[in-house]
Amino acid sequence: MNPIKTFLKLIGFSIALLLGFTIVTHLPARVGAQPQPPSSQTLPSRWGAYEPDSSIGKPGRREGGGTRGPALTSLTALTALAPPNSRGATLSAYPTFFFYVSKEEGKDRKMTFTLSEKFTLSDGSNQQEIYKTIFTSTGLAGIVSISLPAYANLPPLETGRSYHWTCALSSGSDAEALIRVDGWIWRINPSPELKRDLEQATSLRDRLATYDKNNVWYDTLATLAELRRANPNDAELKAKWTALLESVGLGQNKIPTQSLAQGL
Repeated sequence: MNPIKTFLKLIGFSIALLLGFTIVTHLPARVGAQPQPPSSQTLPSRWGAYEPDSSIGKPGRREGGGTRGPALTSLTALTALAPPNSRGATLSAYPTFFFYVSKEEGKDRKMTFTLSEKFTLSDGSNQQEIYKTIFTSTGLAGIVSISLPAYANLPPLETGRSYHWTCALSSGSDAEALIRVDGWIWRINPSPELKRDLEQATSLRDRLATYDKNNVWYDTLATLAELRRANPNDAELKAKWTALLESVGLGQNKIPTQSLAQGL
């Protein structure tokens, strides 16, 4: 294939993936408090099978649709690419989150992503916001990826702690007309077997297979997306992407296949 044509396709894909979003980031200071550890550091036997006790928080909501005001039409949708209960594990200190946004022509939209840490305080459980970023969009459809920034003001996710994320979409100046999804993420320590398999992995595809085998949702999704960006015409990777989304109930009727590949 013509290398210039391939390069232009990859540029187009990157632009489509980011949906023309611009970013404003806010990093609140951490508070001094004792963390509330998750009730379990074990991995689920399948996607979405992890059901901790009530100390972690209620299951999240991965799909938002409809409107609470005139600024958003009934066709507007926001979906988190997450297991059915919006809970998942990661090995990464700075994981990446993925969201699908439907098309809304002629609408300027704002997407607000926040990450909070759950603490046990003297007056009961509470959450402290540790990261917030705001995007603005021109209304294109597609998949947005949000990676936690690995710089000094944001410490890495710690094992033994649960984190609550939220993503809200509003339209124009009407902050009340919004859709909201949310969920939980926790960082695990790899088992000796998982650590060994990752050390022996010689390629990104090997790491993908290891994450998938061990049900590490966020790392599986992010690694597969990275491979697809680098190999947009790979039919095997496209099939894996479709199969992964279908395995958690996000098939083509909810997340169109072309959404990841638009701009190619």
